[in-house]
Amino acid sequence: MICYRDVHGELHERPPDASVEWRVSGYGIIERDGRLLMVEPVMAAGWTWGLPGGGVRLEPEETIIAG
Repeated sequence: MICYRDVHGELHERPPDASVEWRVSGYGIIERDGRLLMVEPVMAAGWTWGLPGGGVRLEPEETIIAG
């Protein structure tokens, strides 16, 4: 059994015939004068504050290495 967690942290079982899709992303931790930079709450993350960053959307014909 292969499991994964969604953006809300809930555990799901991946069906054996499901393909795996990767999302290339990067996030940063920025601290200055004892303060941490955070971004506004986002609904996708369950209305929690997050770190600055984001993802790269690859075209269907691209791979992680080619992107």
